[in-house]
Formats: sequence, structure tokens, C-alpha cells
Amino acid sequence: MKDRQSTTLNERDSLFDMLSTEKRLMSLYTYAIAEGTEKAYRKELFSCLQSVAEEQLNLFEQLDSRNYYEVEEAGRSELEQKRESLSKLKN
Repeated sequence: MKDRQSTTLNERDSLFDMLSTEKRLMSLYTYAIAEGTEKAYRKELFSCLQSVAEEQLNLFEQLDSRNYYEVEEAGRSELEQKRESLSKLKN
């Protein structure tokens, strides 16, 4: 039997792990809603999705307030590429 090494996550890693979990839950609830046909079932899933979305935002705010979540600025060329691609879709 191998020795198990314990792993301890620091605050930043723990928050990112929780945020990742909430994002995955949002994806799963969205999928379940799309596949569901019973109104009561879908209503319950929408309620769960809303709760998960609120928690996801709370976790993002926690990361942001601690300067753990760095947002990259998009360069002008990247923005122009996106603008062109969205313009093509629109037309």
C-alpha cells in the first residue's frame, strides 16, 4: 500500500476550486433544464440554477476582492477580430 500524501489547498486555490465547481454545476443544471419537459421539474431546476449563479458570483467577488482573479485586458487586435466575427454572425 502506498503512503498517502496529504494535500492542503491555500485560500486562493480553495476559492478557485469552489468557483470551478459552481461553474460546472451551472452547466449541468442548464443541460438538465434543456432536457426536462415537466414544468415542475424545470421550475425546480431554474431555482437551483439561480442559487448556484448567485454563489458563483459571490465566489468571484471573493476572489476579486482579494486580488486573486486577474482579468487580462484584450488588445485592440483581439477586440477587432471578435467584432468582425460577431458582425459576420449577425449578417
